[in-house]
Amino acid sequence: MRNRNFDEADDFDPDASELEPFEEAEEERFADSDIAQIYFREMGQKKLLSREEEVAIAKRIESARQAIFEQLTATAYMAYALVDAKYRLERRQVRISFVFRLPSRLKRPELERIRKQMIGELSKLEQALEKPDREPTAAALALVDLRVFKLSDDFIRECLDHYLEWEKWLCVSMREKEDAEKLKPSSDAHEAEETIREIERSLGAPRDRILAVGRDLRLLQHQWQRLKGEFAEHNLRLVVSIAKRYSFSRLEFLDLINVGNIGLMRAVEKYDYRHGFKFSTYATWWIRQAINRAIADQSRTIRVPVHMVEVLYRYYAVVQRFIEDQGRQPTNQEIARMLKLSVNKIEKIQGIVAQEPVSLDWQVDGEGSGILGASVADERAESPADKLMRRSRNEYIEALLRGLDRREQQVIRFRFGLNDESRPHSLEEIGAIFGLTRERIRQIEKRALGKLRLLIQERQP
Repeated sequence: MRNRNFDEADDFDPDASELEPFEEAEEERFADSDIAQIYFREMGQKKLLSREEEVAIAKRIESARQAIFEQLTATAYMAYALVDAKYRLERRQVRISFVFRLPSRLKRPELERIRKQMIGELSKLEQALEKPDREPTAAALALVDLRVFKLSDDFIRECLDHYLEWEKWLCVSMREKEDAEKLKPSSDAHEAEETIREIERSLGAPRDRILAVGRDLRLLQHQWQRLKGEFAEHNLRLVVSIAKRYSFSRLEFLDLINVGNIGLMRAVEKYDYRHGFKFSTYATWWIRQAINRAIADQSRTIRVPVHMVEVLYRYYAVVQRFIEDQGRQPTNQEIARMLKLSVNKIEKIQGIVAQEPVSLDWQVDGEGSGILGASVADERAESPADKLMRRSRNEYIEALLRGLDRREQQVIRFRFGLNDESRPHSLEEIGAIFGLTRERIRQIEKRALGKLRLLIQERQP
């Protein structure tokens, strides 16, 4: 028996006959949309993959992914990135599933057990890197059991992007040094050389090696993205077939396809051909999850819980089928029998269907002296705009800090109150924490701020 670590839809496992191109009536529905016509025409040109073809392309995707990982471990960068991931896991800044590939639908206690286990594994790596006679990066990485839990695509993609930022910074510094030397020996050339050496120390490799790895990574990145896109393109009809079954929702059909395609890409990233099931069977669950969540979040003023969207889909489907067969509306008892639910449950479902939003401008009394919004407002609550701005600012700061090495990150966090204590520390206080002089902390801070300024400039359009 195959072990399934996901909640696939057993009642919907489409074969080729169910994934034929649109009929004329469906094409006419989108006749006014040139983009839609082009999309459906190109979609129809991609044939469905056989099981053997699915396995072949999945193996190529895995090979490209493994090649990227091996290139990232060619320098010390990946080792330090994993140590940084350990701190982020300890602070619960990221989920364990962001760093490691895990079976879907694990319960919270199991996820917590894995989180603690991997923090312990990564602590071994940190201890190995902190030894005076530091082991080679490959030997240090061998201390971490990455065979049990492989790194996730999200984490590898983040590491890939950050490494290429380091490489770009190295290229800029080398160009600045070359330009300064053309004029005359100056402090600018010396400062650029110091920056280059700092990058070499941070990545644990000479500049030529860093640049060579960067070139290889760019080629592998393109190959990895192309293969995943190719795999997804051959399954676009699967998304359309599933989206058609959610016509009851208030989302436009093309919007359903868009969010379904997002689920399809997640399925491509998480698919493991070794489990033995067809990709369409596996991807169906991810596509439906993406569509269900979009319907719950976007299509109604009153939000419907995600788990209820699937129930609503089944409700609409059996009612429509009954009307087509019998020519009348079914009773609650008949619906309950078809869905194998209680009549009370059916009445609750109908209550959700019938829900209509009430305007906050609705007059509470007949005299117009008060509105509903005034009676439910919470003046102490943070406004959505402020909350969004604060979260966006924090995410931006965290993204910038990940461009620094671990020591620089810690100094900046303490210096500006970005750590858990939220209190700025003086140079003397930080020096006492790290066992360094005030002047050494100032130098680290200056170097880190210089890196941050460069990172900010690179992110500006």
